[in-house]
Amino acid sequence: MLVPVFVYTQNPIIDTTRVYSLSEITVSQRRQTREVRTVTPVQIFSNEQLKKLNILQLSDAVKHFAGVTVKDYGGIGGLKTVSLRSLGAEHTTVGYDGITLSDMQTGQIDLSRISMENIAQLTLTNGQSDDIFQPARFFASAGILNIQTITPSFTGEKSTKISASLKAGSWGLVNPSVFFDKELNERWIFSVNGDWLSAGGRYPYTLYYGNETDSISHEKRKNTEVQTVKAEAGLFGNFSHREQWKLKMHYYQSSRGLPGATTLYYDYASQHLYDKNIFIQSHYKKELNRRWVFQTSAKWSWSYQQYLDPDYKGIEGKIENSYYNREYYLTASLWYQTGENLSFSLSTDGSMNTLNADLKNFAYPSRYAWLTAVAGKYANERITVIASLLNTVINEETRWGVCAGNHKKRNPYVGISFKPLSEKELHIRAFYKDIFRLPTFNDLYYSETGNANLQPEDATQYNIGVTYEKKINSSVPFLSLIADMYYNKVTNKIVAIPVKNLFVWSVVNLGQVDMKGMDVSAHIRLQP
Repeated sequence: MLVPVFVYTQNPIIDTTRVYSLSEITVSQRRQTREVRTVTPVQIFSNEQLKKLNILQLSDAVKHFAGVTVKDYGGIGGLKTVSLRSLGAEHTTVGYDGITLSDMQTGQIDLSRISMENIAQLTLTNGQSDDIFQPARFFASAGILNIQTITPSFTGEKSTKISASLKAGSWGLVNPSVFFDKELNERWIFSVNGDWLSAGGRYPYTLYYGNETDSISHEKRKNTEVQTVKAEAGLFGNFSHREQWKLKMHYYQSSRGLPGATTLYYDYASQHLYDKNIFIQSHYKKELNRRWVFQTSAKWSWSYQQYLDPDYKGIEGKIENSYYNREYYLTASLWYQTGENLSFSLSTDGSMNTLNADLKNFAYPSRYAWLTAVAGKYANERITVIASLLNTVINEETRWGVCAGNHKKRNPYVGISFKPLSEKELHIRAFYKDIFRLPTFNDLYYSETGNANLQPEDATQYNIGVTYEKKINSSVPFLSLIADMYYNKVTNKIVAIPVKNLFVWSVVNLGQVDMKGMDVSAHIRLQP
């Protein structure tokens, strides 16, 4: 027997003059890491994680990524480059706030140029990112190291932030830095920061004379002094949640001694390297509506490098060479979403690079590049499929001597991630990518070693992997396991070899290189 019962209540009168305390509530959600769900292997360090590593330079942070080789050419002041899965630094794109850093002279980006103090997030991607809304240059490499800098934010009544730090270490290391952020109004924020680093670097070592029974002496490394200056200014415009603009200017200067090898107990060295680099870049993004998004970026960069050997024994009495790089770069991207799961993008980049030098009979090369990328992405709860096609057109010319000529290439990419069990965060992923890298200006035109007949170095990437994520219990709220097997094949490998004797070298395309390996990583979070 069912008896309905109705209860009526009268709304109480609320006293609006009182302050009522609300009980604390906690909103929680199971963590879904980006590394587990992506089609290509991705590794991320946030600003908080970078601080916990307690490191001095960006290259020290990159060493914590799986599948990475960081080449360190000489301590604090040495060149720092990154290579993914043994492909070489020339195949790795380094992005700075979504715009690539470039060096057509050497093809390698020195990571020591970037200050650790201003990094918000560090992302390393093999192949290419799952985000298809990116410049065409990001499709044109075998891997991407993207550096996202800190965007100033303000809460409350404060409109100014000032901070400073000082680091010191062994062998004369001193590294002060300062930051200044100013909120101009509701839409505009201005930021400026800088740091200076100085180190003597004269670390001690033991010099052995002959075998173990001979005498020894305790020496200090010579010609190791380093001084660098980094400065950056930014203007941030936040017009609405759908429209943003950012302008950034970066300056870097260094003076570095080049310590030589101790040969036959002779440890004197006097060579010196001077660098200056400045770039100005702008990025604008506009969400036109729920389906269309547009973004564009522009960049101008100039770099100068001088090599000095004041004790050269030739007729001139010294060697003093100067090189000047200049780049103009423009990119635009359009993103379109049709339905809930399918999206497309179109990106096009244009750039002009020139290299000048004070050398006799120098080629003075110029390179004009036009890249266009078309990409599509389908994603739901169980499967993600991404495909893209990159078209590259290169025109090259020189003012003197033989020119390397022009190139046209098309490079495909396809990747897939599948979740076989709906109730388990288990993903199986794979990707294929065909890509190439052009010979650098040094490869083509450097003095007697350059070879203008070089062909592009082709690389083919294969990857298959498994990712898994699980919450064990309240003490272990997060556990993830990631394993990827890869096979990279490089043809027309660009290498320098002795062609006549050990003193006469040349750059050539030589054979094929096969690289096979496996990256395994595990992450665990403990809750006491």
